[in-house]
This record gives sequence, C-alpha cells and structure tokens, in this order.
Amino acid sequence: MRPGRRLPDRLARRLVRLYTGLVLYGASLALMVRADLGLGPWDVFHQGVSGHTGLTIGTVVIITGAAVLLLWIPLRERPGLGTVSNVVVVGLAMDATLALLPEPGALAVRAPLLVGAVVLNGAATGLYITARFGSGPRDGLMTGLHRVTGRSVRLVRTGIEVVALATGFLLGGTVGAGTVLYALAIGPLSQFFLRVFGAPPSPPGGRRPGRFGRQRGGRTGRRAGRRAGRGPGRRVGGPPAEAPAASHTASMTAPAPRAPRPDHPFFDHPAPLAFAHRGGAAPGAENTHGAFARAVELGYRYLETDVHATADGKLVAFHDATLDRVTDGSGAIASLPWAQVRRVRVGGGEPVPLFADLLRAFPRARWNIDVKADAALAPLLDVLDRADAWDRVCLGAFDESRVARARRLAGPRLATSLGTRGVLGLRLRSYRLPGAVGRGALCAQVPVRHGGIPVADRAFVRHAHRRGLQVHVWTVNDPERMRALLDLGVDGIMTDHIETLRTVLAERGAWV
Repeated sequence: MRPGRRLPDRLARRLVRLYTGLVLYGASLALMVRADLGLGPWDVFHQGVSGHTGLTIGTVVIITGAAVLLLWIPLRERPGLGTVSNVVVVGLAMDATLALLPEPGALAVRAPLLVGAVVLNGAATGLYITARFGSGPRDGLMTGLHRVTGRSVRLVRTGIEVVALATGFLLGGTVGAGTVLYALAIGPLSQFFLRVFGAPPSPPGGRRPGRFGRQRGGRTGRRAGRRAGRGPGRRVGGPPAEAPAASHTASMTAPAPRAPRPDHPFFDHPAPLAFAHRGGAAPGAENTHGAFARAVELGYRYLETDVHATADGKLVAFHDATLDRVTDGSGAIASLPWAQVRRVRVGGGEPVPLFADLLRAFPRARWNIDVKADAALAPLLDVLDRADAWDRVCLGAFDESRVARARRLAGPRLATSLGTRGVLGLRLRSYRLPGAVGRGALCAQVPVRHGGIPVADRAFVRHAHRRGLQVHVWTVNDPERMRALLDLGVDGIMTDHIETLRTVLAERGAWV
C-alpha cells in the first residue's frame, strides 16, 4: 500500500462499521423490550430504573453509561471514540426503535422477535467491536476491575451482571426466558460474528497457508532479562493502547517492543524471521526439493511447508488434498499409494517429495509445518522422532484438536502456535475486551487483514509481545507491506517472493 493512499477510506469504513453496529445494538435491545419475554441483565436494570423515574429506557441507558464511564477514572481506563459513542448512540437508537415499533400481542410473534433480537445483538457486537474505536463503558468497567483486583475476567463479569440483574429485578425489570436465552447465546453469537467481521477466512483455492488460529504447545517464552542481544522481557498483563492498522506510515513511529525469544531451539535466531512459504511459491514449483534448495541458497533458514499422508502412510510435502492443481496427476493423496504419487510431477518437472527426504537434504533448515489432515499427524511425529528433529520444527493446523493431540503426544519438545480460539482471544484482548488465549503457545501466526479489518496491527502485536508471543504474518509479497509490518515489530514474515523479502530485510540491516 502506498503511504496514506487509503487512510481516509479505511477510516470511513471503520466509522460506518462502528455506528452501524451501535445503532443495530440499540435496535436489538428495543426488540427484546417489545418481545416482553425477559431482558439481558443490564437492561433489566435499565427497565427497572425507567419504571421508577419515568425516563425513557434509552435515556436511562445513556445516563447509566455516562455514570459507568466516570468509574473509569479511578480505574485508569482510557475511553475511545467508540466508548463515548456507545454511551449516546445505543440509547438514542433504542428509544427511536421503540417509538416506531408497536407492541406485539401474540406469543407466536414475540418469541421469534426475541430470537431475532438476540441474534441481531450478537451481529451488532461483532460490528462495533471490530471497528476498533474502543470498548463500551460496561466492558471497560469489567476490564478495569479485572486489572485492579487481579480477579479473573469471568468472575468480575459474572459479579457485575449478577448485581445489575438483581437490582433491576428488585426495581421491577422483566426477567424471563429471554434473560436465560441472552445469557446462554450472546457469548457464542458474539464470537461467531467477531470471526465473520474481524477474523481471517479459510484460504480460498488453497493459495494461503493454514496459519490463522493455530494452537501450538510447548513451554511459554516469558523470560525476563536480556537474551542473546534481545531487549528485556516484558511483564505479562495490562491492556494495550489502541493503534493504527499496519501501513507504511507506521515507520513514522517507534516499533512495538519485541517479544522475548521463545524458550525453544526452533526460535534460536535473531528476529525478524524470514520464512520461504512453500519454498518460495512465486515461480510456481511450490513444495519441491528445487524450491527449497533455491531458498536455502538465498540464505533462508526458515522454510514453510504442508504435509499429507498417502494411503500407505508415507508423509509428503504438499499443500492440497488432491494432486490436480499443481501436478500432472489427479486424485486425493490420502487415497493413493506412495508408488503412484511418486510418479507425478509438480508443474511437469519435479516429483512430490517425502518430508523425511527434505529433513535429510537440508539439515540446517527449520521447518514451519501445516498438518493438513488427521492421517498425517502420526507419520509426521514418527519422522521427527526417527530424525530427532524436534528442535527444527514448529507445527500448526486449522484443526485445533489436531495440534492439541500433537502436543499431548510430543510434549514440550515440539513447538506449536496459538489455535483459532487463542488468536481470537488475543485479538479481543488487544481491543481491551475479555478473551481466552490459553497457555503453551510460543507464537501467533496470522494474516495481515481480513475483509478490510486489520488482524496484524500495532495493538495486536503489542499485546502478543506482552504475553511473550512472537507474531508471524502470512503471506506477504508486497515490499511496502513488508516494511510496514517490520515497523510494527512483527517477529516473522512468510512470503512467496523470497528475493523481495531478503532485499527488504537487507536494506534494514536485518538479513541474518
């Protein structure tokens, strides 16, 4: 991206997302009021206060939000545009919707109205949070109390909700089936819509590596002090500040502090790490001996590949489940014997390689491996054990359970990365919202953005580093984008254009 070219458009899209989400959020609360089958905990409180004061429920929402925002001062929370907008817009949208929507009488109308309201609330949550203008006042109260008291987010959130619900019930707010439905459904719905609006999709056409949301195991790399010329370790905890998305303008500011080097030999190399994605897929002969040899000759120490198992258990370095896209053969690898797979040619040239042969051919290379199928896991662990190559591998997959199983079988000798839920939790934490990150990961491997929403931005990188996690970004082929990400402080870049990445790192004195 050229410096500043799309900044106004990007900001405009984020603003539209923010205010659309807040308006829909207020509308969803009004729909729940009209359904009259029970409200969420805070709205039970709002309705109870409204009944005793004569104020509209939307006005109570605004006043309550402003009062909660005042509590941020002693908690040292910092509001953003989204925080202030949340206080005002949700209440106004709620009153406006109630004024336009008549009261339905029949249960046959109110029940689906309730369900639709809860779903809309989840979608609105995903919209306004992924706009990245700061959390709402109630969420900030939760995160602030969590930080100050040291209590878990779950306990703090539950305590706040119980107090609001009990107070609202005593004041006459409506508690019912809708309250239970909201409590059970809003978490999964919010998570789903956060993925829809803010997390990367599955790679289309097999052209991107399976790297978002990998769950990886091993020991955490939270080491204080200096390590091999690295800066001092950082204390885990504390919310990061909001920051702009990755762009070339990031070079105007200081990069995010580097993460302490993870405590695993795979990472025993000065960051940023340069990964040759599929050996450098730009020329077309991906995942072949020749592609990897070319990358090694250029000086690459980190190679990225994918593995599948043939019908007779041979582990091959290959991205797709079938041979059709890049070879002169066809059919699913899992259904073909090695004797047949070895005869096909990638791009009409080289054969499909066995991963064990690649390990032997490049004894100094480190391998970032995407396990593409359950059937490939046992053969991979067997290959690593026979070659005693645990120090040279970092493993991941789209399927979290696959990586979790690898971690259980191999233990801390195998480096792994965050899973899907962990990356989503890390993204939420970077927004100052609660999210489960989990333990045992050594790095997070993510795309730059999805659907116009940044994933690898300054806030994400800072929060990952505060947790001792490296951030590796895929698949980056544009030199300007490479420079912008390096300015943000990312710890690794995966690329198809291996000459380009080497040039960018060399010009910064970072090619080692």
